[in-house]
Amino acid sequence: MLEKNAASIPVPMEGVNLKEIARRTEGFSGRDLVEKVLKAALHHAIMDDAAISQKHLEDAVSGARKHYPQAPKEMFS
Repeated sequence: MLEKNAASIPVPMEGVNLKEIARRTEGFSGRDLVEKVLKAALHHAIMDDAAISQKHLEDAVSGARKHYPQAPKEMFS
């Protein structure tokens, strides 16, 4: 899901390990991945006038984790 959504981002990604980001975002919905991770990384990349980097994605995941420290239990019931 992450790879599919990342492919639609209009800014290049350089040195990005999507498997690592997917591991860190286990339990996130597809919408969370787009809204809280990919769009946040895109915003920071644009502000830095650069391609999306691993650091942009990791910072976005850390920010999203503040709101969702762990996946809701009802997701796996």
